[in-house]
Amino acid sequence: MRHGLLLPVVYFVWLPLAASAATIYDGGAPVSACSGSVGCPDLTTNIGHGIFTLVADTVVTDIRFWTLQTPAPPAVYNGGTLTWQIFVDNGGVEGALIASNSFKLSQTPSGQVSLPGLTLDEFDNNFSVPNITFQLTSPQSYFLDIADKSGKDASGIFWASSGENSLAFQLMGSGNNVTPDPSAPEPSTLLLFAAGAPACVAARKLGLLVRRS
Repeated sequence: MRHGLLLPVVYFVWLPLAASAATIYDGGAPVSACSGSVGCPDLTTNIGHGIFTLVADTVVTDIRFWTLQTPAPPAVYNGGTLTWQIFVDNGGVEGALIASNSFKLSQTPSGQVSLPGLTLDEFDNNFSVPNITFQLTSPQSYFLDIADKSGKDASGIFWASSGENSLAFQLMGSGNNVTPDPSAPEPSTLLLFAAGAPACVAARKLGLLVRRS
């Protein structure tokens, strides 16, 4: 049990979702590559991991992320039951769990990504969360984890990255409208995507992946 950790006040409010939630945090859209420092791990066997910083009072209502998949057939992978978790950034490692829940993956085609010798379909994913209200007196960083808990091992579907093995994602809601200090340092440690992908699909060899400990 940790002692001396001061957590921001967080409320869970079950309210009707706003008709037009704004993007209150942008972790970056998918990059058009999965090589070098930009890894695209397999979705069904790895955790999609991102980090975000809130600088003012915020209500989060929706989370958006992207996936990449080898072209159909086979059919688009929509069979996964995924879980999401938000943790406080405790000095660069995951601290207290703030919120978690599950959702059914449902993918919307959003284009294609061309790689040497391979073309992947890109899909947009957006799911709602119970309204989570963050009341902050100073900027606070958090970790977002999304994992497929269906137990399926579907080859050819990958997390889309925004760069440096970080999940491409956005948060929607309201608030977080104070411009952060650009000189503020990033969290000391970024937890990277887990590694490991069989060679049965060429795309599984793309990217330099580091297994999350």
